[in-house]
Amino acid sequence: MPTSTTSCTRSLIRTLAALVLLCSLARSQWVTTSTDSVTRTIARKWVTMQAVACDSTGCLHAAWTEAASTALKKVMYACKPADSGWTAPAVVAESANNHAAIAVEPNTGYAHVTWTVPLGTTADVMYATNRTGAWVKTRLTDDSLSQWLPTIALEGNKAHVAWIVQAPDRTYYIAYATNRTGPWQAQTLWGSQLGGFGSGASPWLAVEASGLAHVTYRGGDYPDYHVHHAENRIPGDTTWYYEVLGPTANQTDLVSAIAARDSGELFAVLSGNDGWGMPFRTSYLRRPAGSNTWDSYQLMTASASACMRGFAMDGEYVHSTWERINGNVNAEEIFHCSNHNGYWFNSGIRTDGISSAGAIAIDPEHCGHALVLVGSAPDSSQALCVNSAPLTGVEDTPQPLPDSRSRARLVRDLPGADVFYPDGRLVRIVSGHELRAGLYFVRTETEFTPFVLVR
Repeated sequence: MPTSTTSCTRSLIRTLAALVLLCSLARSQWVTTSTDSVTRTIARKWVTMQAVACDSTGCLHAAWTEAASTALKKVMYACKPADSGWTAPAVVAESANNHAAIAVEPNTGYAHVTWTVPLGTTADVMYATNRTGAWVKTRLTDDSLSQWLPTIALEGNKAHVAWIVQAPDRTYYIAYATNRTGPWQAQTLWGSQLGGFGSGASPWLAVEASGLAHVTYRGGDYPDYHVHHAENRIPGDTTWYYEVLGPTANQTDLVSAIAARDSGELFAVLSGNDGWGMPFRTSYLRRPAGSNTWDSYQLMTASASACMRGFAMDGEYVHSTWERINGNVNAEEIFHCSNHNGYWFNSGIRTDGISSAGAIAIDPEHCGHALVLVGSAPDSSQALCVNSAPLTGVEDTPQPLPDSRSRARLVRDLPGADVFYPDGRLVRIVSGHELRAGLYFVRTETEFTPFVLVR
């Protein structure tokens, strides 16, 4: 085949690949379409499971912490409007600990961030919002107690924050505060005893549209840990109801996330292990609206040893990121799991051995965005946003591509090329022929190239 013809063939194959990607993908897996750099420094960074969020315009918002010096850390923020790049990172606050969580008002895009600041041997919980165009900061605690790992959720433009507090008797509890009725009101969930190592209880907060709050966290005491759920059945009430979630595939559950729909339906994802650090299993639980009973758990990650790194909802569908665990060592390989096709499907996001974290957000077009830390050295990590094609299930039925003339032209302009099914059968193509979604191979005189036709 002449060189010019071969070049034309390759160009047409690439055109088909691009056309396939821009059309409706089969979306049973994470298909990376681009990767953006969010940060611009080489300092050490920390990303939590609540590090990225998306508003109704498709604008992404991220918050993270990074080292400014040996003793100083900064809370940083950046956003990425739809069809644009990430803004230059802005400093929300200095003198921070290495944990920050973000939530975003869907309709306005205003961001709400919470973190902790060190105060000698203790720490206070902070909150900030950019509703005025500048970051307005509020100190939520000032009680000479140690506070850890705040989590945040929104009820319209009102904020709810939950965190871990060590009471004067050295016992750990979940604390909670909201400004839903005006000034911030804080309380301690006295039924949430977290055991002797409660500073690692990893709370996650969800709020119904009515203002009812739900907190999941690692409860109990070593070695008998399980994920507990606390809820108040009257918005802002100081009476909380507690339950232990499970059983799951794990003997010990350590990490959790929860979401609440307006109907009161609850969704939870739990990760844990056999009590000795391996294997890790990630499970899904659902509580129907109007019920106090959770459905039996579903194992999300099959035989993979996996620990959850991020959580997001897209309507009724769950999206979670997880990191592979080899024995009890993090493999620094990030995967995506979802039930948007009616079953749990897992696929790789970054499996390079140098990626960690993985907070996830789903935009209005059902595309996934995972915020990961990448770097072979802890002090030179970068925060990258890995973007996926839409993650929505479709029927596997023949449907035309947006422009059937493009496909007909491709077939006519592939001189000497054959198209094969994966089992080796030749595909008989005539003008206007519709191909089903699937894997095909194009053979020319000089190359044999696979492509995936997905709709």
